[in-house]
Amino acid sequence: MALLYETSDHIATITINRPDALNSIDLETWHELSEACAKLEADDDIWVGIITGAGGRSFSAGADLKETIPTLIDDPRGNRYDEPDTIMRGQTVTKPLIAAVNGLALGGGLEIVLACDLRIAAEGARFGAPEITLGFIPGWGATQRLARELPWAIASGMVFSGDQIGADTALRYGLVNEVVPADSSRRRCARAGRWRCARPSGRCAKGWTCRSTTASSSNTTSSTTSLTRRTRRRAWPPSRSGARRPSRDANGSTTGHRIPFRRGSAH
Repeated sequence: MALLYETSDHIATITINRPDALNSIDLETWHELSEACAKLEADDDIWVGIITGAGGRSFSAGADLKETIPTLIDDPRGNRYDEPDTIMRGQTVTKPLIAAVNGLALGGGLEIVLACDLRIAAEGARFGAPEITLGFIPGWGATQRLARELPWAIASGMVFSGDQIGADTALRYGLVNEVVPADSSRRRCARAGRWRCARPSGRCAKGWTCRSTTASSSNTTSSTTSLTRRTRRRAWPPSRSGARRPSRDANGSTTGHRIPFRRGSAH
């Protein structure tokens, strides 16, 4: 298969499985990536997703040029990657996504990274948008996302001239969250997913964080406050000495009653 889908501990791991082709994205992989992300989104038992590449050389080198170039020559206006929608363009995944960048992330591979929420890079990882050197421009979102996430000079250097940056530079400019030894990026992502994101509230947090980038500050703040209050009512954590759950009496005054702590109960 061009793509592997594995689940464990509420985490789905999607592995682009074309190491002999630097994990480039052909049409089969494109369709399978869309299906895997849709499966992740629909499964209530999955709380976070990890995307990585097979082997140690490449996360993904982008679109498979053996398919792309002949298609463009035959039909310059044609685009065989228009459908189905993917996380790079058109597909919505409300659960946190982590990119385990274990090598080259070029072209479409970089755009997959940009579509993820957290990015953990191996020490030898490299990031670039080389499309301009082939006579076309990035088509899966890099022209928009790079300019939003990096300083203009860095983003324009990557898009206008195909410059590449290493993992340390990507970390310095905030393109990735962390740089780890080359043989541990996938393990580090799994640990990050398990301890930082693998909880139902992560989905809610991502939704409101994304919404805050487009909504006004006042509307987002009031909506988030309301949501926080509802969440607290659903899961009030008892303490060892007991906790008081806020309530209101017949006159509307705030009161409370003692919640007893039982040995062995969950916190």
